[in-house]
Amino acid sequence: YSDQTRWYNVSAPFLITWKLPPDISGISPAVNREINFIPPPVSEGLTEGKLASALKDGIWYAHIRFRNDIGWGETTHFRISIDTVPPVAFAIEASQGVASDNPRPLFKFRARDALSGIAAYLLRVDDGESTELAVPEYRLPPQPPGRHVVRVEARDHAGNSQEATLALNILPIPSPTVTFLTPFITIGSGDRFTVKGIGVSSTIIHVAVDNRKGQTIMNGTTTVDGNGDWVFTPQEDLRKGEYSVKIWAEDARGALSLPIHAGGVGVKEKAILSIGTFEF
Repeated sequence: YSDQTRWYNVSAPFLITWKLPPDISGISPAVNREINFIPPPVSEGLTEGKLASALKDGIWYAHIRFRNDIGWGETTHFRISIDTVPPVAFAIEASQGVASDNPRPLFKFRARDALSGIAAYLLRVDDGESTELAVPEYRLPPQPPGRHVVRVEARDHAGNSQEATLALNILPIPSPTVTFLTPFITIGSGDRFTVKGIGVSSTIIHVAVDNRKGQTIMNGTTTVDGNGDWVFTPQEDLRKGEYSVKIWAEDARGALSLPIHAGGVGVKEKAILSIGTFEF
């Protein structure tokens, strides 16, 4: 217990030590809960340490008083703070319930600790990194649709902790529909890859084009107009190959729909010579 300003979560026998000046002829040490206690003027011999028993939780004080040929001097006090009990069990509350299409729900939680008090909260979503919080509430960054687990760990000033969990279900917003997708493109013909559809007005439509290995080689966004229509035509051209297209919607809150498969598109090179049904 070397730091008087800290709380410790260990209770075990410990050694109190001091330095004896050369003129000391007696010492009187003590350990109790009284902050201004003065040990009795009875010497326990000339030693530079005393083994103390393990202490119960709470605030204690070690006291030491020296005697020389003039008499007994002033008492020196040393604070020892022990808290081995974790914070009281608590719950996490979601502002809009545990099932909502709000991608950024607000969570509130408040733990209590009888001795050292709550020092900080650590919040983690699924297997992500923990975020340290000084206040007992937090609004999540936008979350994708699906089930998530929110964990909040409350730590007291001694390092004890208590964890609460909450299962959360982020509901998807309605998915857009596809009314047209360019099925084939011939390089050099002037044909452009285009996908059209219907969605909720003012939502953003995300379009991703994947190759046969599942790698996204092109992506972009467009906005649904006031009539509920949207069109996506990228500036760049697709290279030769076969591709699949997926789309999903995003509203102003950052809420997402589930991605849907819009269809496939094949890109081929322009034939140099054509005889009958054969192309060269």
